[in-house]
Amino acid sequence: MLGQRLWQTRSRLCRPFVRNFTIAIDGPAASGKSSTARAVAHELGFGYIDSGSIYRCATLLALRQQTKDDSPEVADLITNAHLEINILPNTRQAPQRVTGMGRLCVPDVQVLMNGEDVSREIRSPEVNRHVAKIASDGQVRKVVLDIQRSLAAAAKAKSTGFQAKGTAANGIPSGVVMDGREAEADSVPGGVVMDGRDIGTTVFPQAELKIYLDASAMARAIRRWDELNS
Repeated sequence: MLGQRLWQTRSRLCRPFVRNFTIAIDGPAASGKSSTARAVAHELGFGYIDSGSIYRCATLLALRQQTKDDSPEVADLITNAHLEINILPNTRQAPQRVTGMGRLCVPDVQVLMNGEDVSREIRSPEVNRHVAKIASDGQVRKVVLDIQRSLAAAAKAKSTGFQAKGTAANGIPSGVVMDGREAEADSVPGGVVMDGRDIGTTVFPQAELKIYLDASAMARAIRRWDELNS
């Protein structure tokens, strides 16, 4: 059902007049949101944003600075960080036993924080233990919301290599820097796929396509096991 709906969406998106198309994928942890979102972005030639990575970067920064999870300093740390989320050209076949959707070509994603590749470190057990509490902080969520929307603007302009830039002057990310220029959210063409909690209700309530992706407890446990042992 989901595969058929995405194929129909692809056909619609092939029309030349479609612009600023947003696909929001929500669902519980380890339900397959990220793998599905990456596969869809790869298939459609859209940009991709893993919103969970932003919270994980905030958590990693807090751990490195030995900052308490509920400290207001965490919001300042992620505000002033330079984040890049890049879809890599290589792909892998996601296991059908997990997706339940047949064979998906899932591209790898690279997460850079202040120029450092933290793709694996932000998935560590230590980050896993702290990320939920940091992600529940209201000020952190406000800052991340601005970063998510800025990244989306850049992702629509270019399918890979988008960078959020924090502004220390007012503490709010001012925009997105790509190839020496700033992208504007209301003027860029193309589309973006973003996954994460509350994506379709809070971040992009006007998204053209919203998907809630769930999975059985067994499938979610297998996914988490595979992730921790990859």
